[in-house]
Amino acid sequence: MGEGNSNVSVHGYGRLVVMDPDGNLKSDTGWIKNNFTNAGKVACAGKMSGADTPAVFDYVAVGTDNTAASDTDTTLSSEIVDSGLARAIDASPSLSSTNVASDTMEINKSWSVTGTKTVQEIACFNSSADGDMIGRTVVSPSVAVVSGDTLNGTYKVIFA
Repeated sequence: MGEGNSNVSVHGYGRLVVMDPDGNLKSDTGWIKNNFTNAGKVACAGKMSGADTPAVFDYVAVGTDNTAASDTDTTLSSEIVDSGLARAIDASPSLSSTNVASDTMEINKSWSVTGTKTVQEIACFNSSADGDMIGRTVVSPSVAVVSGDTLNGTYKVIFA
């Protein structure tokens, strides 16, 4: 192949921020690199080639499992579906700039917590139920939330 930058890679990151009912910061995981799944790689290649038209990756989900991430992951093994923390859509995912203009896809979701949970994973999907999971981030240490808290989840994919 010709010369040039042939070292393009794709990286995903997840971040969870918890605010108390008064708007005070309780915890922030910072950006944690994820495991980009095989399904995520296939979806990106299919979209880029036009050979496939996967749905937009605009759903965020959180879960309670801290099992190490794997390329073959397709779901969160303990996805939270109650306590106000069910999988949700970011109706307007955005592009931002990490290395060059518009090289990063970012989705955000804020949940109003109605119960008590320990969140240990965040993932990005292209459907409200099932669908493809582009990647999964295991959060360490875990994030504790209680009723009245707001959990902000952000997931981004960088093409670098």
